[in-house]
Amino acid sequence: MVKKIFNILIFFLPVLCFGQDTIQVAKMYKTIMIFPEPVSETILGNDLSFVLEQHSKDTDYGKRILKVSYNKMGKEKNAHTNLVAITESGAFYEFILSKSDKPSKLTYNIENKNKSFSLKTESANDKKPIVIENEKHKYSNDGETGSDNINIE
Repeated sequence: MVKKIFNILIFFLPVLCFGQDTIQVAKMYKTIMIFPEPVSETILGNDLSFVLEQHSKDTDYGKRILKVSYNKMGKEKNAHTNLVAITESGAFYEFILSKSDKPSKLTYNIENKNKSFSLKTESANDKKPIVIENEKHKYSNDGETGSDNINIE
């Protein structure tokens, strides 16, 4: 009985942990992600097993579309990675890509409510965008040690 409950929890764990931000991808399918505005930057965690393409930078629609799939040469049975997309306005979107034999959905319409945060905000006084800086990483060199590590700010 305990083993059955454990297996059920393991099966539903990705859904409980990642919710709607988990996107299934497969070898013979291209999963399409359509963003509310042009995507200017992408970061793919495992770029050996997963493939990411921007549809076209030549058209207004193409700048909003990302195509993701699993590499045909990939050998992992249960592969996961992260994908970050940053739009021109600074909206920051985070997703988990999960390998599947056949994705349950092939097209995702990404909405503004799905963004994690924005890299830019407007100041109430001057309406100019400002960049919000994150805290320093705990392993960054703060200049007090004599190491040769470079800390770019």
